[in-house]
This record gives sequence, C-alpha cells and structure tokens, in this order.
Amino acid sequence: MIELTYIYSVVSRAVLLCSMLIANRCGLIAQVSEQTPRDPQSGHAHAANNGARANFELRVLTERLSLSDEQQVQVKSALAEQEQEFAELREEMRNDPNAPGVTGDKLRAIRQATDAKVAALLSEEQQAGFAVWVDERNAAIEHRRHRYEEEPPAAEQVGEPLSLI
Repeated sequence: MIELTYIYSVVSRAVLLCSMLIANRCGLIAQVSEQTPRDPQSGHAHAANNGARANFELRVLTERLSLSDEQQVQVKSALAEQEQEFAELREEMRNDPNAPGVTGDKLRAIRQATDAKVAALLSEEQQAGFAVWVDERNAAIEHRRHRYEEEPPAAEQVGEPLSLI
C-alpha cells in the first residue's frame, strides 16, 4: 500500500511539472506572437512591424550605450526614417520582384546611412559600443542570409527579428 501511495505521489508531481512547463511554453509563444505582428497578405513579420523593430533597436541601444533622453529622441527619429525607407523598398520589391540583388545592396546602403546618422549623435565611448553592436547585427544578418541560401525558410520563419539586436 505504501508503494502505491509513493508511486501516486511521484506521478502526480510529474503531471504537475509537465503542466507547468506546457503553460510556460504557451506563454512564451504568445509573447513572441504579440511582439512580431504579421502582414495579413504575406504573413511576414517584417512587413507589418509598424516600427516595432525600430522601437526594439532603440531599447537595446539605450540599454547598451546609456543614451540620454535627447539622444533617444534623435536615434528614434533616425530609426523611424530607416523603417520608412525599408517599407518603401518592400513596396518597390512587390512591384518589381525580379531585382533581388539590387534590393540587398539598397538595404545595406539604408542601414549604413542610418548607422552613420546614429554614430554622429554619440560620444566617442558610445561610438565604440555602437560599432560592436553594428558588427554583431551585421554578422547575424549574414549568418541568416547564408542559412537561407542553404535551406529556404518556411513562410512562418521569414522576417523574424534578430536575436542579437
């Protein structure tokens, strides 16, 4: 009888633990889904982010570089302008999907121009930290680009935010 009680106790705890893990996992999935809005037509997260990426980058840069309030306003403006340029480029891509090579060059140019604007707003110490962040971001982009060349992503994976940003 004692063995049965012990087994029942262990099984009950295991079921409780599994339930908690499943509930936790569902909560994380819901958080990710809320953070990455999707375009209703394409299903791509980047196509409907409405400035979410710019806000995320601003938050990360503020934490990493200890941006002042004034710098935050200026950086947010530069990132919002970048998002607008990206949106215009995506629209251009929809209208002329046969120019993918030019698109990569344009994206890179937009990013570099924004990086230069942001760097001009920073102190020398902040610029050093910003350069590290830019290198990490660019490495993540290249890694993702090469991974996609080897194995194209499923539709639900396209446009997920970078984890290094």
